[in-house]
Amino acid sequence: RLVPENQDLGAFLGKLSGELETAGMKDMDHKALATIALGRIQKLPIELRGAGSFEQFRTFLTRLEHLPRMSSIGRLNVEADTDMTGRVSVELLLYIYNTKPG
Repeated sequence: RLVPENQDLGAFLGKLSGELETAGMKDMDHKALATIALGRIQKLPIELRGAGSFEQFRTFLTRLEHLPRMSSIGRLNVEADTDMTGRVSVELLLYIYNTKPG
């Protein structure tokens, strides 16, 4: 899980979408934000929003942990629907890392 030389955002988002689909999460939206410099590496924030059951979200988080690309969670907000349907709304700020371009 070394830090790759480039962002390779497209490949990561493809794997991320696959994990969301496998977990059964629906109505997910993502947006890449501006990179943040950290010495010789940089982190790229990706904002995710969507809905699903709590079990689906837990499954997604477990699968996210096993992706080959190093990532971390910067912010997590989970809210349950008030009508007791078992659905949760999720907001997640995920970071991926790469070396700074030369």
